[in-house]
Amino acid sequence: TDNRGTTPFNEIRDDIVIGLEHCPYVCIEDREMAIKFGFENMLDNDVLVLIGKGAENFQTIENERVSYSDRHSVEKLIDDDIR
Repeated sequence: TDNRGTTPFNEIRDDIVIGLEHCPYVCIEDREMAIKFGFENMLDNDVLVLIGKGAENFQTIENERVSYSDRHSVEKLIDDDIR
């Protein structure tokens, strides 16, 4: 949901999942929750790739800038995992 503006999540999801009908996938609207799901379900030697946000520290949803950072989300997951 990288800066989706006013585009409904379902429209974005439907465009992305075309061609995945024979592959298992999970679709999570909340970006932070999706990253957490990926992180918690990784197996040895898996790589979790986060695309779209880069170093941005906000998301635009419904024309509103919401404070958010992929980096901070991942750092928190790693800190929690180490403890």
